[in-house]
Amino acid sequence: MTLYFAGLATKLALRLRKAALGKAAPNFTLIAPYSFIVGFTVEMFVRGVGYFSGTVFMLLVAYLFLKAYRDQTRLSAPAAQNREQFA
Repeated sequence: MTLYFAGLATKLALRLRKAALGKAAPNFTLIAPYSFIVGFTVEMFVRGVGYFSGTVFMLLVAYLFLKAYRDQTRLSAPAAQNREQFA
């Protein structure tokens, strides 16, 4: 799980870096949750702060937001795509 989380945080950090350099179109809706996840990762792996810090709360908020965002984008998918998915 630790390796998976570190890989995920690295992937998100690279996405944030591309958006900051202008190499990719930034999705302003996802910048804050990605930043919270990367910030938590840096704090846990570099500083070793406990689990009851402010960044843990921000990580939970980011996770809940990304889950709601994913569910919302799934619901707004075309009906034909949904039928193919469940066929």
